[in-house]
Amino acid sequence: MALDPVRSAPKERNDVYGKTHPAEELARAIRTLADISISPLAPREFRVQVREGDRETTHQVTVPDRLGDGLELRDDNLERVVRESFRFLFERERATSILAQFSLSDICRYFPEYPNELARRLS
Repeated sequence: MALDPVRSAPKERNDVYGKTHPAEELARAIRTLADISISPLAPREFRVQVREGDRETTHQVTVPDRLGDGLELRDDNLERVVRESFRFLFERERATSILAQFSLSDICRYFPEYPNELARRLS
């Protein structure tokens, strides 16, 4: 089976059978262990500091009232929403790849499964 060199490379390293490479699984597990510190800046706005080993990133995150087709994000649970959102992102990319400033609704553009997965994690 020939691979098309013109197609863009997937975000994960996969073998020819579509399975995740063991090294990528290990890297994903390590990223989910990152130290996450969340500080409120304003209503529905947070500073998130992430430490992965010797690297640290800082992000400014806005939480919308709703995600997708109706996942309501209540004020009393926003820090957990932010934490679970970052865990979701770490399963897919490195902290250094995450935008420095964004709204959680922006995640849906890159990962359409995000609202459903976040709802599952928060239930």
